[in-house]
Formats: sequence, C-alpha cells, structure tokens
Amino acid sequence: ATTRPETMLGDSGVAVNPSDERYQALLEAGAQIHLPLMDRVIPLVADEYVDPSFGTGAVKVTPAHDPNDFDIGLRHDLEQINVFTDQAVVNELGGRFAGMTREEAREAVVAAFEELGLLDHVDDHDHAVGHCYRCDTTIEPWASEQWFVRMKELAAPAIEAVRSDEVRFNPRRWENVYFQWMENIRDWCISRQLWWGHRIPVFYCDSCGWQDASADDLEICPKCGKPLRQDEDVLDTWFSSQLWPFATQGWPSEPGWQEELDSYYPTQVLSTARDIIFLWVARMIISSMYFQDGKVPFTDVIIHPTILDKHGNIMSKSRGNGIDPMELVANYGADVMRFGLAGQVTGSQDIKFDEEKLSVYRNFATKILNAARFIQMKIEDYRPLPEEGKIQPVATTTADRWILSRLARLTDSLNDPAKAFEFGEQGRELYNFFWNEFCDWYIELSKGQLENADLRLSTQKNLIFVLDQALRLLHPVMPFITEHIWQQLPHGDDRPSLVIARWPESDALKNYTDDEAEHSIELLTAVVTAVRSTRARYQISPREPLRVAVRAPETQANASQSSTAAQLLDQQAAQIKLMAQLAELSIACDLEKPASSIACIGSGLEIFIVLEDLLDFQAELQRLQKLQSERNTELQKLKKKLGNEGFLAKAAADIIEKTKASADALATEIEQLDVQIADLQEA
Repeated sequence: ATTRPETMLGDSGVAVNPSDERYQALLEAGAQIHLPLMDRVIPLVADEYVDPSFGTGAVKVTPAHDPNDFDIGLRHDLEQINVFTDQAVVNELGGRFAGMTREEAREAVVAAFEELGLLDHVDDHDHAVGHCYRCDTTIEPWASEQWFVRMKELAAPAIEAVRSDEVRFNPRRWENVYFQWMENIRDWCISRQLWWGHRIPVFYCDSCGWQDASADDLEICPKCGKPLRQDEDVLDTWFSSQLWPFATQGWPSEPGWQEELDSYYPTQVLSTARDIIFLWVARMIISSMYFQDGKVPFTDVIIHPTILDKHGNIMSKSRGNGIDPMELVANYGADVMRFGLAGQVTGSQDIKFDEEKLSVYRNFATKILNAARFIQMKIEDYRPLPEEGKIQPVATTTADRWILSRLARLTDSLNDPAKAFEFGEQGRELYNFFWNEFCDWYIELSKGQLENADLRLSTQKNLIFVLDQALRLLHPVMPFITEHIWQQLPHGDDRPSLVIARWPESDALKNYTDDEAEHSIELLTAVVTAVRSTRARYQISPREPLRVAVRAPETQANASQSSTAAQLLDQQAAQIKLMAQLAELSIACDLEKPASSIACIGSGLEIFIVLEDLLDFQAELQRLQKLQSERNTELQKLKKKLGNEGFLAKAAADIIEKTKASADALATEIEQLDVQIADLQEA
C-alpha cells in the first residue's frame, strides 16, 4: 500500500513491525521480496516505526524520498535510490518510466501494476501533503548533499545551563520540552537553497578536489594553488538568528563591539512562543555558550501564550481569521489593546482572543481618565509647600489607612519575584485595585472628607499620591494614558517623564499595611453593597431611606486587631448611613431578625434590610416563582439543543458558543432567583 505509487521505483526494502505475528516466519527465514517493474530484490526488515494495524501492516521503504523511510533506511542499512531529478522528473534510475513527471509516473505505475494483475484495490485516503507556501507546489522529499553541524557536544553545556537554573523557563513545565529535544538532538542540516542569506563558509577546489570550511574567506586552494569557489547555499535562517543576542552588539568585527557587548550582554529576558523553543531558544543558548566563553544569552525565557481566534483556531491567512493589531489600535487605542491582551491571559497556555472583550478595557481606560479628572477638579486649590517635594500620604481616617494598606499590598504582590511573569494575574490585580477599590470606594469615601476643612488637605495629598503610585504600576501595560495623566499631576517628582520615574518599592509602603483598617472598610462595603443590591433587586428608589440591622461577630477577625466587627461598624456608622441612604442602622452581636426584612450575608455579617410597606412580599414571591419557572423551561430547551449531536455537528461554531453562553446566563439567573425566593419566604 502507498499514497505515492511512483516512489516504488526507488524502493529498497519492505518493513513490518517486529511484533506482527503474520510476518514472523518470513522474518525468521530472512525472506527477500521481488520488486515488480524494477526487477529488483529487496529485503524484508523489522522496525518499530511500522503500525501493524494500518493497511496490511507491511510498508514499502523509499529512503531517498521520505523522511521516515530515510530513518528506517539508516537503521537497516538500506540503499538510497534517488529516482527523481531536481525538477521532480523520473531519472535514468526509474527504468522505462524515465523522463516522466511524477504525476505522469504515478498514473503509469498504477496502470503497469493493473496490467500485471498485481493491483488489489484503490481506496480514498486523506493525508497531509506539504506544499510550498509561495507557489503552492507539492513538496517532494528528495535526498541531496547538505552541510550539517554535529550537535551532541554543543548541546551538553546548554542542557546543564537550564538544569542548574542559570537559564529559567517560565512556566517551568516548558523545560521538559527543552530537555526532551536537547537530549535527543540530531545533527543540524544548515544548508538552504535560497537566493539570499549568509553564505555557507565552505570552499571547493574544482582542480584537485580539495574542500573545507573556513572562518576566513579563501580564494586560493592551499593544496594546489588554483582558484576556489564558495558554496552557493546559504545558512539556515535559525543558524543566523541564533547569533542575535551578541551579533546585534557588533560582534565580531564592528569597531567598539567588545565595549558595547559588555554593556548590553547577557540580556535578562526573552519572550517567545512554544513552537520555537528548539528552533531558536535552544540554539541561542548553544551558540552563546560556544562563542561567548560559556555565557548564557539571557537568564529567563517567557513562553507566552499563542493567540487563537475566539473559537480556538490558530490564526492564519488561509482561514482569514487573523486580526490586524493596527486596526485594534485604531479602534481602541494601543493601551486598551495591550491591557486587553494581558487581561485575557489565564493559567492555560493559549488565548482565545475575543475582540468584544476589549470594550471592557476601553471602559477601564475611560474610568482612569474620569478618576483623574475628578481628582484634578478637587485639587484645584491645592498648593504644595516649596519644601514639601514629593507628595507624602497622610493616614488620617480609616478610609485613608485602608487605601494606603491596599496600595501597599498591591505593590508587594506586583514586586513578588515568583509572580514576575504572571502578566494576566498582575493585570487583574491592577484592574481590581484601580476600579473596585480606588474608584468605587476610596474616591466615594473621600467626597465627604473633602468637604471637611480639617481633612481636605490630607485627603487631597492621598488622592494625588495613590493616583501617582497606581499610574506607575499601570505604566508598563498602559504607557500612553498613564504618561498623559502623570504629566498633569502635582506629584512633586523631579523626573521629567513617567517612563523614567521610580518604580514603587514594597519597602517604602510596607509601614502602611493595616489589617484593622482593611477589615473595617470590608465590613462597610459589605453593608452598603447589600443595601444597594437589594434596592436594585426590588426596584426601590435610592432616595427611599431604609432601616437596616446588622448582627456582627463578637470576636476580632484576627489577633492583630483590637476591635470587634461591631465596634468597627459603629465607628463607620455615619459613613454607612450616608452612602447607603439609611434612616436607621442598628448594630449588635445578638439582635433578632426584624419582621418584614430581607437577609443578606457578607464578610461574616448578617445584614437585615427592612422592607415593610415597601414591598408586597406575597405578590413579589409569586412573580419571582413564575419567572423562575419560565427560565427553567428556557434552560431545559437549550440543554436539549446542546445535547443534540446533529445540532453540534451542523451548527456554526459561533452559534454553538452563543447557545452555551445563553445557557450559562440562564443558569446564573436561576441561581439568583433561588436566593431571592428563599429570602422572601423567610421574610
């Protein structure tokens, strides 16, 4: 059996799996086989490569025209018979088929077997065939003379460099891929038949037959004194690329290259894709250690995710599913695209890139601008003293202590060496701090403080300081918007640009860490959030004053705190009433659940919101139960659809994804309805 009948002209063996019982007797007898059409006797060999379940379990071996057959041929010392010219025309070794193109020979060989009564049957068979990416011509494996680099000795130091952590892979699991390839490395074919590139440094004498490689250009044969010619091939692109870390510094011949190399080499971090770990990363380490006296080219290798389309397909020109990053920049801005990419990185290796998600990060960019505008309006009357220099925060209120503590923890987390390359997680931490903590809570808490003459100046300083530090932390991933805002702040930094301003250091902020302030604001946000969500759930006006009772734990949250939850809430009671629009707030460790109230739980608190005269509990219960029934019916229909093999086989991928998303949304809504119904039944 074969998919390329014309290559039978170059067969020099037939291989079977050594465990295939059908051929044991023939193997033991040292059987040989007569090759029809060529009148050639070839051996039967046993090789583990052969799949006994495929076809007859016996495969023809053409070492000169198939890479796998080439390997089998080397293992069993089979003859390499090249039956094609470099134009894919059958040569004189093809017997009566000489002069035919491979396509013509394919038809002629099949016809000849049919005439001889040796054609059993023909099956359609799908298989991968290599094509030239430029002209789409089918690529023909063809044995030829090439130059190789012996790799075993070169690979050994590069293996040890990774084993000893002189070079580290991030994530570490990719070291296994590196070791697997390096420990089984084969000699490297460096010849390429291209029009341009670095010429192979091999010289030939056509007069006496002398040939050798030389680091220097040679013109005269050292043996006979006649003119030499240089090999016309060029080096493999990866051979040239492996020199990149030190060749870009002028090595080995540009004036001053040693000084430049000493300044910038070795580098620190290489970010690359997993598919070129062995093509490029390994070879850069090998060449660096060989040419630069054992130095590694970099200390860390980041294997970044491959960006797929939103359906999980590799982006390619042929599929037409590629995304032009310049279009994304034009539509969303460079900062949004950068943060949008970082934000989609998760623990898995690849990213299913969804352009629609960029709108989330566009909103985040808008949030940053709006927060900056608010702060700039509130500090119009701020006049720093000449001797003040850089802004120093002042932890006056609980809210001040809280935001400075959260900033200290964020800075410490982002400076953690173990998380240095977790860009997705870092992006999510930055997003959460700036949007949820700084904007949604501290800025809102600061509004009352700004109206207080005694607190206004310290609050202004804190707003400027926290925004300044947040912009520094955001700058690597959102350089343009952060630079624009930072230039307008009275931060007191004498550096002319954010790009060269000092990075926030953990040690400089660690004294602001405050467990009690964090717990206090956590309790405040739990109560305010519960009230606000209840208003939204039951469509109660934000202006309607409510009565709230909170049952709080009797003990401290941890040993570092001196106050109980009830005491901390008491200290924040005025602020809670203002933010949640409450007429009454009761806080105790042992209070009873008030009548006609809805219960919420958060941060260890039981929060009871009294809705007497504001809600028809029975009517609302009936409405929610009816809605729950409708949503359950809709969900069952979608589940049935997703369980239909016919739908999954025929529907477009985006339709299936939308159906799954709808089912997930319905399931979430039903869970929320369950909670609301339980609340009303207990009220």
